[in-house]
Amino acid sequence: VNLRDWEGRSALLLGRAKDVNGSCILGPFIRLFDETFSLDDVRSAVVTLTIHGEDGYKKEDFSSMKEIGRDITDLVGQAFEAHQYPDGLFLMTGTMFAPVDDRDPVHAPKLGFTHHKGDQVIISTPNLGKLYNVVNFSNIIPKWEFGLVQLFNQFNNTTNNNL
Repeated sequence: VNLRDWEGRSALLLGRAKDVNGSCILGPFIRLFDETFSLDDVRSAVVTLTIHGEDGYKKEDFSSMKEIGRDITDLVGQAFEAHQYPDGLFLMTGTMFAPVDDRDPVHAPKLGFTHHKGDQVIISTPNLGKLYNVVNFSNIIPKWEFGLVQLFNQFNNTTNNNL
């Protein structure tokens, strides 16, 4: 979830539009490849987007991973070509949905789409489930203080407690 209205103002704001506290949700789990879920499942995934606004706005759309410009393995190869990720990385394949309809055609005509506080954003695909997020101001939501170190410490504590 990024700030589409900021993106359109200036290329210099692009980084700020995409790097907002709470703007990206990962989870509720990390799916690894195994005999029941493969790279071909990712390639054939159909992803659904639903937005419900408190103002009555509703948007539903879907996109197929088959339509992305480059194969997933190519994107991974590009990521590792000149960079190292000793802790791993999350590969985000780009914006599959870019709503362009006017969000508020009466009060702000021809300004396009941006999220409003309280928007419920649901992204889903059958093999992985649903991500659900409610849009709020980044200075109001709780700070992100649970990172990889805390995650691995939690894993370690859970493992040690079960031995």
